[in-house]
Amino acid sequence: MEIKINNDGDFSTINVFGEIDLNNSNELRVKLNDELNSGKSIKLNLAEVTYIDSSGVSCLVEATQISKKNNTEFSIIDLSESVKKVLELAYLDKILPIK
Repeated sequence: MEIKINNDGDFSTINVFGEIDLNNSNELRVKLNDELNSGKSIKLNLAEVTYIDSSGVSCLVEATQISKKNNTEFSIIDLSESVKKVLELAYLDKILPIK
């Protein structure tokens, strides 16, 4: 997994590439938490994610909860087909802020 963050003032786009799984999901969790706890609005781009497991999905749910708690904007954009299928199977496409 590779993570690239583009900062633009109070707004960040986090672009994720590759697989999000148990071995690396904590890295994504830390990056998301750091950005959200800094008060920035976040767009998470998952267009280039080829695989996501339950630990990766947990990161998305946790980021959504933190954004609500901190009253910051968080959205998931440009889902890859594999991520979209996982979120739909878990019915999380109705709960997560997907745009």
